[in-house]
Amino acid sequence: MNKEKIEVFASGSVYIIDDYKTMQIFGKTTKTVNLTQDKGHVAELAAFTNAIKKGDSSPIPFREICHTTDATFKVLDSITMSGESQHLQP
Repeated sequence: MNKEKIEVFASGSVYIIDDYKTMQIFGKTTKTVNLTQDKGHVAELAAFTNAIKKGDSSPIPFREICHTTDATFKVLDSITMSGESQHLQP
C-alpha cells in the first residue's frame, strides 16, 4: 500500500502524485509520468554530516527548527481544543 498521495486541482486539470513514484495528469488528455522517488533524506543527511565535519553552521537555521516545532505543537493544540485557531509567534 502506498503511503502518500497528493491531489492538486487547478485550471480544469487534476494532478495526482502517488507515493512520489508516479504522477497522473487528467485534463483534456490523460498522461502518466514515472517519477524518481527522492524525498531529500539522503541530501539532508549529507549536508548535516558535512556541516559537522567542517565545523560549519547547521544547514537548517536553529530559528527555523524552533518555528517548525512551535507549528507542530500549535497543530496538536488546535486538534485537542476542538478546532480553535492557534497563532504562531514570528
